[in-house]
Amino acid sequence: MSSLILDQTELEQLTGYRQPSRQLAELHRQGFVRARRNRLGDVVLERGHFEAVQAAASPRFDYSTVIPTQDFNANAARRAVAIARRTPAWADSAAIEAVYAEARRLTEETGVQHHVDHEIPLQGKLVSGLHVHNNLRALPARDNILKSNRFETDAC
Repeated sequence: MSSLILDQTELEQLTGYRQPSRQLAELHRQGFVRARRNRLGDVVLERGHFEAVQAAASPRFDYSTVIPTQDFNANAARRAVAIARRTPAWADSAAIEAVYAEARRLTEETGVQHHVDHEIPLQGKLVSGLHVHNNLRALPARDNILKSNRFETDAC
């Protein structure tokens, strides 16, 4: 039976680091937001959380193209996990990538930064959508930032 937490050897293999502060930063960068340090200063990563994040990470889509690796912080890690958890197995990764490619194309052609917006937000207050191609649209960055995570409905 395996331990409920990853041991030091497993943490070193997963992160490439021996120093606890670097291990913790790397784990957070990889999306393991529940990784923490105990009272002794050792890094603790629960095996259940490790397995859940690994299972949610989709090998069908490369999220490093969406989230820049530089300036990667805890919010970006939470966002990556939210996207991975809300990407169903039946999602068309080619169609999803096409929406991101369209946003890049619009940015290059117009000179105006474009983002990919979830019409139904992934972490909305009223509803939560999925990370699928028919919930995505390319929008000017300013409009996407102003929209935030609101779900806008047409007034009847």
